[in-house]
Amino acid sequence: MYQLIREYSDQREAMLEIRSRCASHRRMIVIVKKNLGLERICLIAKKCNDQPLESLDYALHT
Repeated sequence: MYQLIREYSDQREAMLEIRSRCASHRRMIVIVKKNLGLERICLIAKKCNDQPLESLDYALHT
């Protein structure tokens, strides 16, 4: 029973940390959008959309 409570507590702590990081990232994005302005955001988005995606290597390297 103690182990289950501990696991629940760990999961809850991780969930709260993820929520906190999400909120922090949202605040940073708002600041970036405000500083760039709509025109520059559209320009950056166009540049990103024009570039082909590179394949990712998900293999673990040791």
